[in-house]
Parts: sequence; structure tokens; C-alpha cells
Amino acid sequence: FRLRGGSIFVPRLPRGVQHMLKGCCCTKSALVGDVDEEGAIIRELPKAWGNSMPGVALAARKALAPVAAGSPEEPQDAMVAPGTEFTLKMTRDASDAIGVDIDMIDTVSAVIVGVHEGAIQRWNESHPERALQINDRIVSVNGTKGSVNALVLRLKADMDWELVVQRPREIEVSIPHVDSATLGLGLRYAPNGNTLVVTQVSQGPILDWNAGHPDRAVCRHDRIVELNGARGVPAQLLKASECAPMLDFVVLHYPP
Repeated sequence: FRLRGGSIFVPRLPRGVQHMLKGCCCTKSALVGDVDEEGAIIRELPKAWGNSMPGVALAARKALAPVAAGSPEEPQDAMVAPGTEFTLKMTRDASDAIGVDIDMIDTVSAVIVGVHEGAIQRWNESHPERALQINDRIVSVNGTKGSVNALVLRLKADMDWELVVQRPREIEVSIPHVDSATLGLGLRYAPNGNTLVVTQVSQGPILDWNAGHPDRAVCRHDRIVELNGARGVPAQLLKASECAPMLDFVVLHYPP
């Protein structure tokens, strides 16, 4: 979706759905919460908003358009390893595009799901060792954190950025079929996204897994990207959990 005539087109799509995965075989996931149809996906942002953000709270996905990268203010020679948090400093020009799509469904961070021509792409070309990658999670912009809307406003308003970014590592989780009402795993997702965001881990097989595998524990804000060999939109992931004797997850695990 592109910026047209100084305004943005906000499609009326569900921004998020919540599920609790159940442990019993051949039973679909029980829906927990409501489908919210307030502004789901925006592919481009206007160059300035003033002090308000139009109808994008808890949006599922977003592409920020305007911004550009300048020279780094810290050493950029260290390759960023999976499972680490790192800081980037860059300067933008207000006339340039940011050029990045972000997933906002967890409400507290901006997860990169696409990079296009613009500031981030130029940064990546100039700093391959510290290039921003798909699934990197921006958790702070110039000291602002805790709200993805606030992060986006800082990206739009500020010419100099100090970004705190978390790079996930993939972990594999295997849960055998058990006669349990729930796995103890709360999920949130955008119907047109490609991950299931973990919103809570409560009593059940997942918590038991965590106790036995602390190096591969599933935590809040982690993201399931594969379930029983299936990748794709959330409907495909959830369907893959039905009638299966095992639940094999591939999870993007972020630093605490």
C-alpha cells in the first residue's frame, strides 16, 4: 500500500487474533479474545504526522517509508550473532525513505519483515556485518521503548537514531500429545502475517518443556515460524497442529 496524495490507505483487515493452543488431538484451537478490525496493514507512512498516529495501534504489519542512513558513530566491525542484542547509530535525511516493513502485533516492538530501497537498505549495504535482517526486533529508538506506536513516532520525528535491536535465534521444541485442556501457550497473530506471537506461557506442557530445557525455553514475545513442518500464514500453522501425535515447533527466541 503506497502513500497517495499525502494520506495513507488503511485497509479494514483484522489486526490481531488471540488463540490458546490446546493439547487434545483433533480439536481446533479455542479462540480467546476478539478479532479487532481496526487498521491492520500500512505499507507506507507519511513523512510527518505531527503529534498523533492515525488508527494503527496494535497494527499487524507496517512498512515505514521516509528516512535515510548516515555514518555510524560506533565501531561496526563485529558480526552480530543470533540471540544477541546490539545498538546501531545512524543519521537520516527527512527526504529519504526508511524502506522497511515492520510487524507490530506484539505492541511493544517493531519486527522487521521486509527491507526496501531507502535508509535501512543503504545502511545494510555499507555495514554488512551489522546489517538489519528479517525478524530483527527493534525494541528502543533514542531511549523510547515499551510501545511500538511510540517507536514509530520517534523513527518519523528524529533525524538521528540510536536503535536497540534484538536478533533472534531459532530453537526447536517438541511436545508429545497429552490429554491436557491446553498447552499453556497463549498466541496472538495477524491473519495475513507469517508468525504466531507468544503472549503468555502458563501451566501446561510448554511450561514443563521450559523446566526441562532451559536453553530452549519458550518465552513471551517469541514467535512460532514453523509447526509440524508447515510454514506460512497463521491459519496454515494452526491447522498443522490438528490431529498430530507430536507438536514440533521452530521458534524465534529473542534475548530477554
